[in-house]
Amino acid sequence: MHQTSHSLRALTASLVAVFGLAACGGSGDKADMPAGDGPAGISPSPPTVAVPVRVIDGPLRNATVCVDANSNGRCEAGELQGRTDADGRVTLQVPTAELNRFPIVAVVGTDAVDADSGPVTSPYTLSAPADRPSVVTPLTTLVQQVVASTGATTDAAAATIQSGLGLTGSPLVDFTTVSGAEGTQSAVAARLLVRAQQDAATALASAVGQPVPGSSTAVSAADVRDAVATTLATLLPQVAAAVQDTVSSCTGGIASSACLGAVNTAAAAVVREAELTPASVVAVVASQVTPPTASGPDPSGTLPFFSTSGDRDSWSYRIFRAGAADLVPDANGRTGFRELRQATNASGGVDTWGPGSSFSRRNDTFWNGSTWRTCPANFVNRQTPRDAQGRTRYTYCDGLEEGNSQRSIVDISGRSLLSVVEQIRALPYRSGSPWGQSYGSWGPDAADGPLTDFFPPAQAFPAGSQLQFQTNTIVSTAIAYDPTAPVTVYSAAVAQGGDARTGQPVACAATAPAPGVTPAATLETVVERGLGRPCQFGEGGLPGGVAGGPRSGPRNEWWSTTTLSVGNVGTAALVPAASATTYYNSNRSLRVSFVPGGNTVRYWSCAVRINDGSLRNCDLLSTGTYTIAALGDARVMTLAGQPTLTAPGTPAGLGYERVFVERAGAVYFGFKNKLHSNSPSARLNLVAANALFARLNAVYGAGNPAWRPLPENLSADLPALASGN
Repeated sequence: MHQTSHSLRALTASLVAVFGLAACGGSGDKADMPAGDGPAGISPSPPTVAVPVRVIDGPLRNATVCVDANSNGRCEAGELQGRTDADGRVTLQVPTAELNRFPIVAVVGTDAVDADSGPVTSPYTLSAPADRPSVVTPLTTLVQQVVASTGATTDAAAATIQSGLGLTGSPLVDFTTVSGAEGTQSAVAARLLVRAQQDAATALASAVGQPVPGSSTAVSAADVRDAVATTLATLLPQVAAAVQDTVSSCTGGIASSACLGAVNTAAAAVVREAELTPASVVAVVASQVTPPTASGPDPSGTLPFFSTSGDRDSWSYRIFRAGAADLVPDANGRTGFRELRQATNASGGVDTWGPGSSFSRRNDTFWNGSTWRTCPANFVNRQTPRDAQGRTRYTYCDGLEEGNSQRSIVDISGRSLLSVVEQIRALPYRSGSPWGQSYGSWGPDAADGPLTDFFPPAQAFPAGSQLQFQTNTIVSTAIAYDPTAPVTVYSAAVAQGGDARTGQPVACAATAPAPGVTPAATLETVVERGLGRPCQFGEGGLPGGVAGGPRSGPRNEWWSTTTLSVGNVGTAALVPAASATTYYNSNRSLRVSFVPGGNTVRYWSCAVRINDGSLRNCDLLSTGTYTIAALGDARVMTLAGQPTLTAPGTPAGLGYERVFVERAGAVYFGFKNKLHSNSPSARLNLVAANALFARLNAVYGAGNPAWRPLPENLSADLPALASGN
């Protein structure tokens, strides 16, 4: 299923000839021959460069290392290769003309031995970018995956992986030579990634031999390994959280039994979070079966997500469109595309917007390098023309986000609507990012009935229908803030905290008047009031709760008054005190406080009271620093060293780093989205999307006159929803 172009096959053949000659003996007097002399039909061996390579999870002995001349992720006959020694080292004699042109691949089979964890029991493959061949690790493999899938530069891909994994150091280095916490962190991440890949590949062996939708081929063992690796690459936030929870077990070294045991446990948890099943692996393989394809010049569009919920009157969708005018290149040769989101609201109307995860966040304001601005609906984003590999470089919302993407296209003409929707719903990804919506909710809600109620098995997509798969790697993001979220602070007296158990009056526990909050006007006020000094109370029940209901326990500290929110994680909803069965829910809140007399901050993990969300009993996670700098007419506080915090339902933690923005006499909660590679996004083209919506309109419209139909024809030009393009 891996495609090899004619030119790459020819190159491989030429390398076979080159390396074959280089391996042959010859008389020493060849060195004295003029260029072009020698026996008829034989050319002098080309000059070569010795390229030392080290392969490590722990140092790996007997791994096969090659120059992957056809870039198919395999070491094949005819490709320059060698075997590693006990320290994971091998030297390849690479022709000078081919230096830094092709990735390095290391095939780690069951005949290999890891110096840290012992004999390899399940095979896997590692790689490194062409321009960084000296070290091959599970971390360089992630970098190469980003480079190959989106065309990003090695440095940009490395920055994305470093951010996604929360690494202190570069993912391109030999981490076995790095001492201290940085080396341990990278080593744990590498071992965890390998073990997760091995566990998943073993558990999913039953997928081998299953037919691939839209193809005449069957799934191979190599396809399963590739699908697992692709899926794990979309789970970097989960891996980062698992690494953070594991490193404390590895103070005795990565090879210690305590460390390996903790890594194995964490890897198993990551595999569970991946929700990989034989069906989902087949869906991933199907998305990889077709080579990337450049888009044509015609007006186009895609539907990356839509869903309905329960009552059939609630729905949401997101489309990208490029009309004829948008496809006229600008002065920089870039074409345009627009984003449209629509969703029903609580009042029964329809909200329409462009960027932003929700209608309420449509006016987020960001710094684009020269000014603060918002991105209106119908804004024309820009991208370079897609090349033959389906790759482009895009700028979203005038600098809010920039990145690389790659698209592959599968022809689904003649396939049933039912089979394609089932394939999309089986994908183990989240739409748009590791923090997006699960593809399991793509399409009609399960509460509305089985899929066969909407899509009869015999109903097929018309000619020209496509299922596209697009992977984006974000290489830069802007500092932004929510203008509807001002920071408020308590009075200086309340911010001092206190112990209400002594019977002495303390400001934080006063009930008349109750501690009030006021908007913060400056960042200095935020620092002065966020001291991390809680208000301590005696054990008690929930306010408004019933007698005999849940109790706080002996530790009962209120922290909302003296810390600021970095973000909340968890999906548990608040419940009335009268029906609560526990005092706290499963959510956690990441908070920050400031140490007087410097720029040190402390990060806290806080419990959440189940009935009102009050923050209680914070535990210190780590320390960091803050910096304040001017951006245009604003001042921005950035926080260094923000830790990863997870909770049930949100194992990926937060998808951003907190900042605070002071502008026009107020302070706002701000953010800077983390660099990451998005989960591969499944998208229907306009022909397929229109066919799907036409069917849904027929089903919903006939059975429920109140149904607000989705667009009959997405190929119509988008309305001019807002100016400012």
